[in-house]
Amino acid sequence: MTTNLALTPVQLIELDRVVSGLAKIRSLKSQLEAREAALLAAASSLACDVSDTGAHPDGGSMAHRMIASDIGAALRESDRTVTTRMGRAFTLITDYPHTHDAVAAGLITGAHAGVITDAGSIVTDPVNREHYEAAVLEVAVVETVGRLRPIAKELAERYATESLDDRHDRARACRSVRVIDLDDSMAELRALMPAPYAYGVMDRLKQMSHLVKEAEHTTHADAVKATRGAGA
Repeated sequence: MTTNLALTPVQLIELDRVVSGLAKIRSLKSQLEAREAALLAAASSLACDVSDTGAHPDGGSMAHRMIASDIGAALRESDRTVTTRMGRAFTLITDYPHTHDAVAAGLITGAHAGVITDAGSIVTDPVNREHYEAAVLEVAVVETVGRLRPIAKELAERYATESLDDRHDRARACRSVRVIDLDDSMAELRALMPAPYAYGVMDRLKQMSHLVKEAEHTTHADAVKATRGAGA
């Protein structure tokens, strides 16, 4: 442990106790996250097995919802949340086993693992995925989640099976606009579009807001002048 503070021997001992205690707790939390991921992945596998046994025509979605409902009731989480977590856990266990092992060993956190699997979604070739996982884990064990994210994306791009242009063309087909109601008679406008257009819209909105503020300021100043003139 290193520190630039001028601490007394007693304070140094207390600081060491706090830091080492927190490190142990974080390691234990990571181990529990790994065990939880293993159980969620097992639940996903069970749902697939139930679906295969019953030859369900829905592709297993009903089996997943049923099992997610039971888990959600026990954990007080929504079925949708549990279903999402089951899918992410299954991906971690099956596609990134070494990442799961690192979480289980307390070397990285579940948040690190999430960054690795999210960024690696574009790496579909199994061999390339192994190379990506090995490279990104070297960074994950020494970096924070925030610093890992851009590095993981860069590494994933290097091992991606499909080019960025091809992925962009496919993503363009998902363009959308929606309005989300908020409190106090407000609403949020969300638009999914190519990044250059999004930044262009943002720039235009900022220009419009400046013009509105300038107009309001001018109107207010004119009103003040008129009031003062009338008073004179």
